[in-house]
Amino acid sequence: MLFPTHQHHPTRDEQSTFRPVAEQRRSSHVPMPRILPDNAHGNRPAIEIERDMTRDLDTIQEEPTSTVDVTPTNEKDGDLGQMYSSKWMRQLFNMAVGSGSLPKHYRDILKLSKQEQNLWMIAMQEEIKSLSDCNVWTLVDLPKGRKSVKGRWVFAVKSDSHKKARFVAKEFTQVFGIDYEETFSPVARFETFCLLIALAALHDWKIKALDVKTAFLFGELDEEIYLEQPKGFVVKGQENKVCRLRKAIYGLKQAALQWNKQLHKSLLEMEFLRCKSDPGTYFKIIGEDLIVLLIYVDDALFMGSNKAQVLAHKSQFMKRWESRDLGQATEYLGMRITRDHKKRVITLDQTRYAEKVVKQFGQENCKPVTVPPPTGYNLRPNSNQDESNTALCSHYQLVIGSLLYIMLDTRPDIAFAV
Repeated sequence: MLFPTHQHHPTRDEQSTFRPVAEQRRSSHVPMPRILPDNAHGNRPAIEIERDMTRDLDTIQEEPTSTVDVTPTNEKDGDLGQMYSSKWMRQLFNMAVGSGSLPKHYRDILKLSKQEQNLWMIAMQEEIKSLSDCNVWTLVDLPKGRKSVKGRWVFAVKSDSHKKARFVAKEFTQVFGIDYEETFSPVARFETFCLLIALAALHDWKIKALDVKTAFLFGELDEEIYLEQPKGFVVKGQENKVCRLRKAIYGLKQAALQWNKQLHKSLLEMEFLRCKSDPGTYFKIIGEDLIVLLIYVDDALFMGSNKAQVLAHKSQFMKRWESRDLGQATEYLGMRITRDHKKRVITLDQTRYAEKVVKQFGQENCKPVTVPPPTGYNLRPNSNQDESNTALCSHYQLVIGSLLYIMLDTRPDIAFAV
């Protein structure tokens, strides 16, 4: 994480332009953001600048991102479950983990070329095999008076270009008190992650990463839940039957909680202790060595001063949970990790995500402008002919949310501009 080493002291003109009148009378020690010396728009009229900045907004769809939602949602009431608080937060996550034109529904697969169809079919068959191996459900007749939870396929392309298909439940079709009760599941805090990364750089700790495969499928359900059969894989002769869930499945409101319960139990068996201030962090002291485990849902980081101990506990963890060994940590939660062992420096950046944000909003060839608005730009309320609508509000939230995601993680220096 890089921070500016100098402070820019704004001129009186800059202060009067970019600060409210009430704040101009107050003295503040908070540094202003760096202001570009030249007007990037030249002498163009402000009305032309505004036209360029708001172009194509009327034609934006409600969900402009081309990636696929990884969490089902109730589009009517906006209930997005515990991991995402709004629609645009899911879109930000999608932009962080993958991009490109992806099928949104199972029927979209049938419109692709034969080669693409085969690749996606292989991905779906792998998912069905995982569900079968984990004994997730059994086919039964739907009891009278009960309704089955709807399901859907979601598709994504990993950072290593691996196609991934997941059959998930539509959580908004669950009924509170019948299909679920508690839903909250703790995850590691970002502040803890930054602190541990700083300690790892200072003490030259080893950092190993892994990803738990089909983590939610290991959660044991306490409720009686029925799920419709996945499209494309309905068992012949049993089309009217439904899946009686024995274990949690992705998309269920309580899936993350049930997985966390099983994970916590296994870590206690490994003699790890949970951090009281951050329930997503575990540690173990062996003599003079400290082993730390940072877990965010199914993404885990093992770190410590003793490489042999780190590798041993990582192997023990992978024997308990089927995981993908990612080796030396180079990425975590969409952040790239760059390390210089000689200088004992670790740098975090979201360059890849920032590039996706720029591409998402068609700003690849944009010019830098002064912050917050360019010189001469006057904000005006919407006229009757240009009233705000749902699509415009969604687009605005996505723009601001994209910048907030970057600001809160690796770029606090853009906080004033955002």
